[in-house]
Amino acid sequence: LKDLGIKDVLIKLDVEGYEEEVLRGAEKTLSDSAKLVLCCVYHKIGDPEKFERFFRERGFTTELSENHFLFHDRPPYFTRAMLRAKK
Repeated sequence: LKDLGIKDVLIKLDVEGYEEEVLRGAEKTLSDSAKLVLCCVYHKIGDPEKFERFFRERGFTTELSENHFLFHDRPPYFTRAMLRAKK
């Protein structure tokens, strides 16, 4: 993206539980250009903590959404819905 003159990138992810795979494929963009990432983290138990760790390891500061979301999986569980990561 830098080759195209694009400096700052916003990424918004809600890919029904495949967020980790998309982020792994976007490593270069995350390190070179991404300044803000909005990522859904409610699809799998443990995702909020996993994605916070993922982004912090790459130099982002993170913030989880304040309220909890009732995810209707089996069993149902409460979790944070969204993570904001920024550089």
